[in-house]
Amino acid sequence: MFNALRYVVRGGIPWRMLPDDFPPWYTVYQQTQRWLKAGVFEAMVHDLRVVTSSYHWAEQGIRLLVVKLPDAKKGFMLLSRRWVVERSFSWLAHFRRLARDYERLPDTLKGLHFLAFAILMAHRFVQVMAHLL
Repeated sequence: MFNALRYVVRGGIPWRMLPDDFPPWYTVYQQTQRWLKAGVFEAMVHDLRVVTSSYHWAEQGIRLLVVKLPDAKKGFMLLSRRWVVERSFSWLAHFRRLARDYERLPDTLKGLHFLAFAILMAHRFVQVMAHLL
C-alpha cells in the first residue's frame, strides 16, 4: 500500500492509473485517506525529525528569525538563510503529484506534503545511519 502511494505521489499519476503490480487504486486511495485522517504522516515527520541527528535543533524548539529588507533597496540583496526555504521547495519538486493542484480536498494535499517530507527525511535518516555504521 505504502509503495503504491509513493508511486502516485512521486510519479504524479492519477489514482486510476496505478499499475497492476499494486493493489486496486480505490483500495490504495481509501487506505491513504485513513492514514491522512489519523495523522500518520505528520507523526512520521515528527519522529524522524527527533531521531535524525541533523534535525536535533527541533528538540530545543524552533528559532524564528525574521529577515527584513533594508528600507532603500537597490539592486540584488542577498537574504540570509533564504537557501533553506528554496532547498525545501526544490526537494518537493521531485514529487510530481505536488507540482500541480490535482487534489480536490486541501487536507489530502496537506497530507501528501507531509508524506513527501517523511519520505525525504527517512531517506536522509538511512544515509546518516549508514554513515555512522
